[in-house]
Amino acid sequence: MILDVPGLTRDEVRIEVENWVLRVSGERKREDAEMRTKKRSGEMMRLQWHRVERSHGKFWRQFRMPENADLSSLRAKLANGVLTITYAKLSPDMMEERKTVGIDGAGGGDSAAAVPRYRVKPEL
Repeated sequence: MILDVPGLTRDEVRIEVENWVLRVSGERKREDAEMRTKKRSGEMMRLQWHRVERSHGKFWRQFRMPENADLSSLRAKLANGVLTITYAKLSPDMMEERKTVGIDGAGGGDSAAAVPRYRVKPEL
């Protein structure tokens, strides 16, 4: 998977997998015009923006992972504003078969197994 995240650092991007859904989220901070200055004729002058064509704010994208994805091999790399997420696929004989779970007792207890949750930090 390849996602464009221009101008973001690895600390501003978060990658999570829960219930076989890969979620990429982050936040782009608004650039403060008053903080940018320009040196002109030996003086520091405050720049004024007439138009800013950069988006800012929070974002997120979700992708359903295939059933044969090996979540333990999930890796992420961020370079030049491009986030690349890779993972290995399991061969059909390596995939776990679906299991039927019996229900014990008469009450309404939850007997479903917990689905593991993974967090991956992008590499530089």
